[in-house]
Amino acid sequence: MSKQGDYLPQQEAVLIDWGDNFAAEITAHGTEWEIPAAEVSGVTTALAAFKTLHTQAASPERNRVIVEEKNEARDAFKAKVRAMVKFRFENPIITNADRVRCGRRTAVLHYFIHYILSCYFLYIYPIFFYLRFL
Repeated sequence: MSKQGDYLPQQEAVLIDWGDNFAAEITAHGTEWEIPAAEVSGVTTALAAFKTLHTQAASPERNRVIVEEKNEARDAFKAKVRAMVKFRFENPIITNADRVRCGRRTAVLHYFIHYILSCYFLYIYPIFFYLRFL
């Protein structure tokens, strides 16, 4: 079961495709977005290790050790992505369109729904509540 609001895919094959796109975007725009080359390299290296171990774990000759190493590589890749997104993607240079291109959903819809519900409960609901006593 996936976490609600999680931008990283849960299925490994989809995560690899997502990671390829993310790595391509940060490699192409890392300098423009002020992301250090060492961080970009760390994410791409973690992705490459995960992809290699994922391929080995999918083969019929796999064993428990390979699967555990693959799971550790997957978790390391996810941790590097989350750290980069948390600390680097808050930069105002990176637009929402850039974030979406990287596979990161924006919270615009969430804030819109929150605003609508807040308006309803702050302004409209009290009016109907008091009108029923008239």
